[in-house]
Amino acid sequence: MKENNYLALGGSEMSDNVDDYYMILKEMKMEEQNYLESVLIVTSNDVLRDGIVAWQAVKCERIRPSSKAYQEKCPYEGSIDKWNWLWGQTRFNQEHFAIVADVKSQDINKLYTRMTALRLIYPDGTIPNTVKGFLRNTLKAKFPQPREKKEKKEPKELDN
Repeated sequence: MKENNYLALGGSEMSDNVDDYYMILKEMKMEEQNYLESVLIVTSNDVLRDGIVAWQAVKCERIRPSSKAYQEKCPYEGSIDKWNWLWGQTRFNQEHFAIVADVKSQDINKLYTRMTALRLIYPDGTIPNTVKGFLRNTLKAKFPQPREKKEKKEPKELDN
């Protein structure tokens, strides 16, 4: 695949130092409960839902900015700044994402921006557990599994 198909928000070289990246990613995942309201938007938006499902099939890579301003450690303290820093260290193939999400190439940036801003996806190619739970519950509601009939057991008589 061509390099220009990748959305790289911070450069294009792969990083050797992943300590801060994964530490902050873990921190952001722990804040998941602070963004539960975002799941409500997914309930009425099929494009977002399909994008979230597709995101799990997209290969994400950690990158290192090639500029001299590169810092091995995240220089930010605030949650939003750290979140943006993480995404600035990540790249993925836009064309592949557009195909899997069934979105026109010119609309993929809009979808990506919404999903990241609402924290419906993570830079490592995963999705929040709350979103995953919602998707699974929606699936179960649309395709309920038949319940197995339990045999009625007769009460045992006590031997005296």
